Amino acid sequence: MRITTRVAARSTLALAAGLLAIAPAAALARPALTESAVVATNGRQVVHLRIQTGCGDQATDRITMTIPESVIGVVPEAAAGWTVETDVEATDPYQLFGVEQTERVTTIRWSGGSVPVGQFRDFGLAAVFTEPGQVAFPVTQGCATDEVVYDRIPAEGEAQTENDAVTVTVEADGPAVDLVALRDGLAELTTTVDELRAQIGDADLTKVADRLDRLAGRIKALEQAAGIKAVPSASPAG
Repeated sequence: MRITTRVAARSTLALAAGLLAIAPAAALARPALTESAVVATNGRQVVHLRIQTGCGDQATDRITMTIPESVIGVVPEAAAGWTVETDVEATDPYQLFGVEQTERVTTIRWSGGSVPVGQFRDFGLAAVFTEPGQVAFPVTQGCATDEVVYDRIPAEGEAQTENDAVTVTVEADGPAVDLVALRDGLAELTTTVDELRAQIGDADLTKVADRLDRLAGRIKALEQAAGIKAVPSASPAG
């Protein structure tokens, strides 16, 4: 009875180990973006589409990537040995780097190269991500006579599948710094420090003076960090 228990336990462990070994392989089979997050800014950021398997036993020889509407200013990366083409569509006028634009890239196609089975390759693109949230890029992977389409965009709460589009999380940019308010606040602090220092005449207040010196140093550090020119100190009262 004890031997049977051990055999059953070993069989269960072997099955679990086999499932764990299969799960990562299945997850790695799908194309993916190597960057998990970017920031919604007015400048271009670079992401990379990683192709990490073929179609069965056939090497990948073409990739088509669909660009969502919220992603503009798209420039694909040159890939040695591959032909890179883009499709565009007309849009309402919008500003990009100070120039009015009337079209956007809708599709990127890489073709003519080869990603053998058991190897991977990254295909880069630079773009402006305009809206925070999760952005999906449908991808079609071609291998000789076969094609695999990754274009499913699951609704919130739905489980992921092997045919989901590749995604990246676009994070909101940090709040803008009100430089005028910061400058005025630093000027006020500087004036206060100078007034307090002028009023210190008692030797017992040396510790306070030391603290004021440290505070003045922090003010200067804030000025430098914010790129503000040093605020002139007020003349000591006297």
